[in-house]
Amino acid sequence: MNDYLCTNQELDIVSARVRDAVQSHPEIARDVQFLPIHVRRSTGEEIPGYSVMNVLPRIEAVNREKCFWLKEADDIDPETEKPRIYAIGRVAVYAKALAGCEVLRLMDFPSSIIFSQRLADIWTSNRFTGAKPSRLDATDDEVPKGFVSKRHRPARLL
Repeated sequence: MNDYLCTNQELDIVSARVRDAVQSHPEIARDVQFLPIHVRRSTGEEIPGYSVMNVLPRIEAVNREKCFWLKEADDIDPETEKPRIYAIGRVAVYAKALAGCEVLRLMDFPSSIIFSQRLADIWTSNRFTGAKPSRLDATDDEVPKGFVSKRHRPARLL
């Protein structure tokens, strides 16, 4: 059974191995809450040890100028008079906005979890299965004037 079970929302289901590895690093664990759940095979047999990994910090850090947007040139958005954006091919963030964060979600893309290099190394060295960290473009650009990097911590789930 995989260490990470993919879901279609912000419910990231992880094994006890992932939970234990994260909890052994207090600087990472402070930003994550683990909520035990029941995972069952199609036969009804329960697989013990799984939790929803609730990542608490939500940060606004997207460098829109450096992102790669998937656009339709012929479909113009009447409000912006620019090609309509259908998806993002690559996210770029302001590195300075992420300083001091080990794990977070971007406010603009909350379904993705952003790991620090430290957490990515922990994930890789433990050979966790089901998901693989990929590189995020973190630019050294100065955060523009008027851009507010909001650090928002939602309430912990009970």
